[in-house]
Amino acid sequence: MSPPYQHRWPKAEHTDTKSNAELVARNTGVSQRCYYRGMQMLEDRVNELKAIIAGNDGRNAADARFARAVDELVSAVFDDIGRILDIPPRALFDLFLIKVLYVGRRTTHADVIDYLGELLGECVYTSAAFPHGADGKPRTIYYSDLLDEEKRSEIWASRFEAYRAYADHALF
Repeated sequence: MSPPYQHRWPKAEHTDTKSNAELVARNTGVSQRCYYRGMQMLEDRVNELKAIIAGNDGRNAADARFARAVDELVSAVFDDIGRILDIPPRALFDLFLIKVLYVGRRTTHADVIDYLGELLGECVYTSAAFPHGADGKPRTIYYSDLLDEEKRSEIWASRFEAYRAYADHALF
């Protein structure tokens, strides 16, 4: 005798990894290569998304397919949180900026994503947060360093670079 309620699961469309990659590619537009070439492919795919964004500078081209492709890449990063991945920081930051600014906030400026991605990539390293002084030792940047011509010239080549570096570090 069968149980009063028997749920019938639909038959799986795929049974192996390759079929799964084909299914994802068909449904989201993400290339099958994402599943085979690891994180290098992630970096290539992020660069493809950035090229799409740059080609549509001044308007947001994040349609449903673009958003699904971004979500698929974010999922690829976080699928197995127990596994350590070797992802270039710039590709990771660019992906998150695309997700938050371009897809989420619907920005239309491609150069903002490049600028913030580069800035985040630079701020990862301690040497960027604490530039070396004339004595070669890392030092903290203070606003008073910008006002003192002698101290400013020890660290930065121009006044513009000094103000930009200070503003960038104040931002992050």
